[in-house]
Amino acid sequence: DLAHQLKELIDALAAEATEAKDAKAAKAQAQALSQRLKQMIDSGAAKATEAKAEKAKAQDLAHQLKELIDALAAEATEAKDAKAAKAQAQALSQRLKQMIDSGAAKATEAKAEKAKAQDLAHQL
Repeated sequence: DLAHQLKELIDALAAEATEAKDAKAAKAQAQALSQRLKQMIDSGAAKATEAKAEKAKAQDLAHQLKELIDALAAEATEAKDAKAAKAQAQALSQRLKQMIDSGAAKATEAKAEKAKAQDLAHQL
Protein backbone atom coordinates (compact mmCIF):
# COMPACT_ATOMS: atom_id res chain seq x y z
CA ASP A 1 0.00 0.00 0.00
CA LEU A 2 2.82 2.38 0.88
CA ALA A 3 4.68 1.31 -2.24
CA HIS A 4 1.56 1.96 -4.25
CA GLN A 5 1.20 5.48 -2.76
CA LEU A 6 4.89 6.11 -3.38
CA LYS A 7 4.49 5.02 -7.00
CA GLU A 8 1.49 7.38 -7.41
CA LEU A 9 3.48 10.20 -5.86
CA ILE A 10 6.41 9.54 -8.20
CA ASP A 11 4.05 9.38 -11.17
CA ALA A 12 2.41 12.63 -10.10
CA LEU A 13 5.81 14.32 -9.66
CA ALA A 14 6.94 12.98 -13.02
CA ALA A 15 3.76 14.33 -14.61
CA GLU A 16 4.29 17.73 -12.96
CA ALA A 17 7.93 17.72 -14.08
CA THR A 18 6.82 16.93 -17.63
CA GLU A 19 4.21 19.71 -17.46
CA ALA A 20 6.82 22.11 -16.08
CA LYS A 21 9.23 21.08 -18.84
CA ASP A 22 6.46 21.52 -21.42
CA ALA A 23 5.51 24.89 -19.89
CA LYS A 24 9.14 25.99 -19.96
CA ALA A 25 9.45 24.94 -23.60
CA ALA A 26 6.16 26.70 -24.42
CA LYS A 27 7.38 29.83 -22.64
CA ALA A 28 10.66 29.74 -24.56
CA GLN A 29 8.75 29.23 -27.82
CA ALA A 30 6.41 32.12 -26.96
CA GLN A 31 9.39 34.36 -26.17
CA ALA A 32 11.05 33.41 -29.46
CA LEU A 33 7.84 34.12 -31.35
CA SER A 34 7.44 37.41 -29.49
CA GLN A 35 11.01 38.39 -30.38
CA ARG A 36 10.43 37.43 -34.03
CA LEU A 37 7.20 39.47 -34.07
CA LYS A 38 9.04 42.47 -32.58
CA GLN A 39 11.72 42.16 -35.27
CA MET A 40 9.04 42.00 -37.96
CA ILE A 41 7.32 45.09 -36.52
CA ASP A 42 10.63 46.97 -36.31
CA SER A 43 11.50 45.89 -39.85
CA GLY A 44 8.05 46.95 -41.06
CA ALA A 45 8.43 50.33 -39.37
CA ALA A 46 11.85 50.79 -40.97
CA LYS A 47 10.45 49.82 -44.37
CA ALA A 48 7.53 52.20 -43.88
CA THR A 49 9.95 55.03 -43.07
CA GLU A 50 12.04 54.11 -46.12
CA ALA A 51 8.89 53.97 -48.27
CA LYS A 52 7.87 57.44 -47.01
CA ALA A 53 11.32 58.77 -47.93
CA GLU A 54 11.09 57.14 -51.38
CA LYS A 55 7.61 58.61 -51.84
CA ALA A 56 8.92 62.06 -50.91
CA LYS A 57 11.79 61.67 -53.39
CA ALA A 58 9.36 60.55 -56.10
CA GLN A 59 7.08 63.52 -55.40
CA ASP A 60 10.06 65.87 -55.56
CA LEU A 61 11.19 64.36 -58.86
CA ALA A 62 7.65 64.60 -60.22
CA HIS A 63 7.56 68.30 -59.21
CA GLN A 64 10.93 68.93 -60.89
CA LEU A 65 9.73 67.10 -64.00
CA LYS A 66 6.57 69.22 -64.10
CA GLU A 67 8.65 72.40 -63.82
CA LEU A 68 10.90 71.17 -66.65
CA ILE A 69 7.89 70.34 -68.84
CA ASP A 70 6.38 73.77 -68.10
CA ALA A 71 9.68 75.46 -68.98
CA LEU A 72 9.96 73.46 -72.21
CA ALA A 73 6.36 74.29 -73.10
CA ALA A 74 7.08 77.99 -72.49
CA GLU A 75 10.18 77.79 -74.67
CA ALA A 76 8.22 76.00 -77.39
CA THR A 77 5.58 78.74 -77.25
CA GLU A 78 8.29 81.42 -77.44
CA ALA A 79 9.91 79.59 -80.36
CA LYS A 80 6.53 79.30 -82.10
CA ASP A 81 5.89 83.01 -81.48
CA ALA A 82 9.38 83.86 -82.77
CA LYS A 83 8.80 81.71 -85.85
CA ALA A 84 5.48 83.45 -86.49
CA ALA A 85 7.12 86.87 -86.00
CA LYS A 86 9.92 85.89 -88.39
CA ALA A 87 7.39 84.76 -91.00
CA GLN A 88 5.47 88.02 -90.54
CA ALA A 89 8.68 90.05 -90.87
CA GLN A 90 9.61 88.11 -94.01
CA ALA A 91 6.17 88.75 -95.49
CA LEU A 92 6.43 92.47 -94.68
CA SER A 93 9.94 92.56 -96.12
CA GLN A 94 8.72 90.90 -99.32
CA ARG A 95 5.82 93.38 -99.56
CA LEU A 96 8.22 96.30 -99.00
CA LYS A 97 10.54 94.92 -101.70
CA GLN A 98 7.58 94.68 -104.09
CA MET A 99 6.60 98.25 -103.28
CA ILE A 100 10.19 99.43 -103.85
CA ASP A 101 10.41 97.50 -107.12
CA SER A 102 7.04 98.92 -108.18
CA GLY A 103 8.20 102.41 -107.20
CA ALA A 104 11.41 101.97 -109.17
CA ALA A 105 9.48 100.74 -112.18
CA LYS A 106 7.15 103.72 -111.93
CA ALA A 107 10.13 106.04 -111.52
CA THR A 108 11.72 104.55 -114.64
CA GLU A 109 8.42 104.89 -116.48
CA ALA A 110 8.12 108.50 -115.25
CA LYS A 111 11.67 109.23 -116.45
CA ALA A 112 10.82 107.80 -119.84
CA GLU A 113 7.65 109.91 -119.98
CA LYS A 114 9.64 112.97 -118.92
CA ALA A 115 12.23 112.27 -121.59
CA LYS A 116 9.48 111.93 -124.21
CA ALA A 117 7.91 115.18 -123.03
CA GLN A 118 11.24 116.94 -123.17
CA ASP A 119 11.90 115.54 -126.61
CA LEU A 120 8.47 116.73 -127.79
CA ALA A 121 9.08 120.11 -126.19
CA HIS A 122 12.42 120.28 -127.92
CA GLN A 123 10.83 119.43 -131.25
CA LEU A 124 8.35 122.20 -130.80
